[in-house]
Amino acid sequence: MDQKRSALVEGNRVRVQNAELKKWVTGKNGSGPAAREAKAASHRRAAQLLTELHEHRGAGRMRVVQVLACVRGLGEQRTNRLLIEMNCSPVRRLEELSHRQLAFLVERLQLEAVRVEAGR
Repeated sequence: MDQKRSALVEGNRVRVQNAELKKWVTGKNGSGPAAREAKAASHRRAAQLLTELHEHRGAGRMRVVQVLACVRGLGEQRTNRLLIEMNCSPVRRLEELSHRQLAFLVERLQLEAVRVEAGR
């Protein structure tokens, strides 16, 4: 009976470890190689999208915060920090950004993508 119980406990432990390893490799828990690649790609897409949306007439009405909220792994604190660094209010629209503010934001997103890829 004791041997059967220890086999069940060991089986459960191995299953949990395998599930954690799978999450780490596939990036389901926000870390690991796949998650880093996905976050970096998300940052790059956001930088490209910001540039395109700023020039598009209808999309310029979107708020900067809405675009930044779509960036994977950016988070609310980093979003707020970016807005403070570029001296921009959360309710600011894309069309209201100056070219210097937009360039700063795009550059920061690209740097963040490089940082995420490096795993720091």
